[in-house]
Formats: sequence, structure tokens, C-alpha cells
Amino acid sequence: MPDPPADPLNVVLTVAERGWAWKVVPQMRRWHASADVEGDCDERVRHVGDVAAWMVWPDPVRVDPPPAALEYVLATVFEPTTGQLHPELDQLISPSNGVTAVLIITEWELTPPWRGMDLAGLMLSATVERLRSQVRLAVCRISPTRFHMRQAEAAASTVRVAAILDRYGWQRWRGLHVIDTRSDVLVDATFDVMQRGEPG
Repeated sequence: MPDPPADPLNVVLTVAERGWAWKVVPQMRRWHASADVEGDCDERVRHVGDVAAWMVWPDPVRVDPPPAALEYVLATVFEPTTGQLHPELDQLISPSNGVTAVLIITEWELTPPWRGMDLAGLMLSATVERLRSQVRLAVCRISPTRFHMRQAEAAASTVRVAAILDRYGWQRWRGLHVIDTRSDVLVDATFDVMQRGEPG
């Protein structure tokens, strides 16, 4: 594994809601997380990576068509007739306790200088952990079509990324990866890094 271009313990994560200034999409909110090195470092390696996601609530009638990146996930996670969480998925995770939103990950990427150091899963886990009080579960769809490369390379990348999610506690369900936001693995991933003083 290569040495990181800067101290990973100096990486800060900024999570913020991101959306149109004059347009509100009912029952949907867009979020963006940016991981960056704080303090002195080479500016070429300051930006570590990004996570883009949508926070979506159950809704029996979605008047506005959802973004294309969400269509498959929404059709799988929510019952088409009621708009509620699929009962099988509902049984797979902790009780809602009043929290019903789902976090759908649409983009998740490290910049080239930071790849190959096992930081991708940690960055995603940290992002979901920041929003765990607002969402009941997080969902990610890994598809070869999202990788702009040859078919064989895209298939290999899909397997590799899916393995990262498996390692960080995500469960496979109907072509998706899902994680219960009440799961201790979200906190354990960050705690493990702090204990060992290195990304894990």
C-alpha cells in the first residue's frame, strides 16, 4: 500500500445540504460531503474525495420525476403502491423510532492521489455516520454502467467497490447495498482508525 500524500488524521469532512436556490423538490434533499486536508500540505493533494447523496422520504405520490440516478433505487426500496419502505427491507433494519428518511448514495470517489490506501470505505462510512440521526438507512447501487471504462474493467471495478462496502458492514439486498444507520459499524470504522493512527 502506498504512503498517503498527507497525514490522513488531518483530513476533515464537510457535509452540507446542496440544492437549487429557487426550487424545492418535495420529500427529497440533496447532500454533498467533501473530504479535505486541513493545515499545511501540497495544494495538489488537499482535496481527498467527495460523496454525493439524496435524502428521500416515503411518499405515495411523487409528482416530480426523480433524477435518473435514483429511479432504480426508489423503485426497489419503496413499495410502488404505498410509497412506504419495502416490508422486507423494513424487517432487515432497526425500528424507525420516527426516522423514516433513506440516504441514497449517488456518487462516491477519491481523487487520484488518495486512491489505493483503503480510505474510500472510511470516507463513505463517516459521511453516513454524520447523517445517521436524520436517516434510517443508507443505500448504494454499484453498477458497471457508472464506470466510464471498458466492459471488463467496469465489471472488475464493480466487484472491487462492492467488496469495500461488504467490508464496512453494508448488506446486499436486491441488487443494492444497504446499511442500517443504527449499526455500530459506522462508528467502529472511525474509532478503529483513531485507535491505530492510520486509515483502515
